[in-house]
Amino acid sequence: MPVQFCIFLGYVQTHELKRHLNQSTSWKEAKLLKKTVLTEIRWEHKDYIGIFISSLLTYAQIKEKEAEVKKQLEFFSSKINLERHSSYLFAQPFLT
Repeated sequence: MPVQFCIFLGYVQTHELKRHLNQSTSWKEAKLLKKTVLTEIRWEHKDYIGIFISSLLTYAQIKEKEAEVKKQLEFFSSKINLERHSSYLFAQPFLT
């Protein structure tokens, strides 16, 4: 069975982050209508929100993607403050 790896860049969904997103009607609408690039995943017993990266990137490009994710989250709720949170970058295997 072949395995494919995808790179994920995002933030742990803390209770605070989940609460702010769940209070956002624009987040609920974008999620329902699939009008957001943000993806919610579960990895090693934690919930994350971010994006899958489809190609190899330089460090500078990864930092740009991180800024895009942060901007998207702050768009959905101005109460979200990600300055105290670390972003995560990891490979996630998928069976194909």
